[in-house]
Amino acid sequence: MSFLPAHSLSALSLAFWLSSPALALTVPPLGTNSDLIAAVDPVSGEVLTDVNGGPALETLTEKSTNIASFVLPVDLGLPLTPTAAHTVALLEPGTDSVSDSVAVYGDVLATNAHVTVVILQSDESGEPGTLGICSNAYNACIPEDVNQGGPIDVTTALGLSAANTPFRLLAQSDVAEVPEPTTLALLVCGLVGLGAARRRGA
Repeated sequence: MSFLPAHSLSALSLAFWLSSPALALTVPPLGTNSDLIAAVDPVSGEVLTDVNGGPALETLTEKSTNIASFVLPVDLGLPLTPTAAHTVALLEPGTDSVSDSVAVYGDVLATNAHVTVVILQSDESGEPGTLGICSNAYNACIPEDVNQGGPIDVTTALGLSAANTPFRLLAQSDVAEVPEPTTLALLVCGLVGLGAARRRGA
């Protein structure tokens, strides 16, 4: 079954593009949404459409929701039970503590269509270590900052063949909100003014 690009992602303000040698994902400040999982076309980098006709992209709100998922209309021959899922752990920088995990497994819809379920799980309540430590229960363990805070292509780490998988899974972990230039300039001006006022008062 072929994928169609999601019709509109303007509300999410996300830009996807192809860069050599891997797909790149640029995420603007997400506010309280700190984690993201997306399935993109391996050539165009466009976000794909899930079985419900929406974008195959989910974000998690730190300390509020710790599981996000979508279903892709493709059969990869994966195990049909979550307990046998292919999983990748994203580790807290410099530790073996699991920050987030990505899992994929197969399922069969009521229409008998075979699909692929993608799940992103984050630290429960935003507390590091609640998902345990890196172990052989995972297909791979990857530091979440391996791409300097940018997106990580976890497709092959999940044990999926790049040649036989019609999408790439990109994960973003613990995205920090970055002040906009205007906000940053106002903050700097305020700090400078505060320093000048203190010198006058001394």
